[in-house]
Amino acid sequence: MLKLVKNAAPTLFHKAGPGCLYTPCPEGEYSCGKIEEVRHKYGIKKQS
Repeated sequence: MLKLVKNAAPTLFHKAGPGCLYTPCPEGEYSCGKIEEVRHKYGIKKQS
């Protein structure tokens, strides 16, 4: 579904997805602890 909306309206959905893609995880103690795996899955590179 995310791929479909990003293709249909890339400007609107350019940052759609889990909250931890571009910032620290907003879930706090309820975090899945897999931030690197999630970012890799969505193609987000590590920021240096």
